Amino acid sequence: MASKKKQVNPSELPLVDQMDYFLLEAENTANQAKQNKKSLTGNTPNAERFHTARTQTMRAFKEIQSTISPVANDGLERTLNDVEKELSYFFDPRTSIADRRDLRRHIEMLAKSEIEPTIKSVNRIETEFIPIEIVDGSRGYVVNVTRQANRCFQNDSFDACGVMVRRLLETLIIEVFEKKGIAEKIKDSGGNFFMFTDLVSKLINTPETPVGRATKKELPTIATVLNNCAHSRTFNISKTQLVQYQAFIVIAVQELMGLWDVQKSSS
Repeated sequence: MASKKKQVNPSELPLVDQMDYFLLEAENTANQAKQNKKSLTGNTPNAERFHTARTQTMRAFKEIQSTISPVANDGLERTLNDVEKELSYFFDPRTSIADRRDLRRHIEMLAKSEIEPTIKSVNRIETEFIPIEIVDGSRGYVVNVTRQANRCFQNDSFDACGVMVRRLLETLIIEVFEKKGIAEKIKDSGGNFFMFTDLVSKLINTPETPVGRATKKELPTIATVLNNCAHSRTFNISKTQLVQYQAFIVIAVQELMGLWDVQKSSS
């Protein structure tokens, strides 16, 4: 005996899948109405189903917008605007069957290729600004600073997060130079370690501490921004600004951990 297909509960689906689900439901309803020569407007069963599918689709889309708009770049904002326009045409009762099908497919393509990856990224950074596994098992003070940076981010304390990220990068740069036996290159005549901006400059310009192209290009700017988080009286970093640099910060932390090559504990 064939097993029954499990009934899908759309409210349990991710937002992008919810939108796809209700778009397909609306398309099927419109096709059925066309075949039966029924209207998608007025007080008819097909019109009610079409209206309900539209309402649920737009609810899912508005939630998607509110989730990713704070971190969206210009390209993603254009995608959101395009999807909104296409949804309007899709739900126009006068739209042809062929156009509605093509619109659904195009919206699904944009949602899966551009919108869904951003939602997953946002969901990740809501819990961890810097993935703890990068530093886990190294030194306790490094792990603790990383955890504090993540907690600050989770609690919307974005300047505090910037300060803790700055401290983490500063600590890791010093650890790398000490591990390489060239700590004197980052000390002044009095034996004091350089300030953060100078540490970054030494890191990217010292042959013994090779870092990637992205770190060489972005870390000096990031250092300036993080210094403002720590020292500027009038500057407050926003979530959007901080997330803008997140990928480069994570790359830099990974590279520094690799250069440090610290023996991690097995616990």
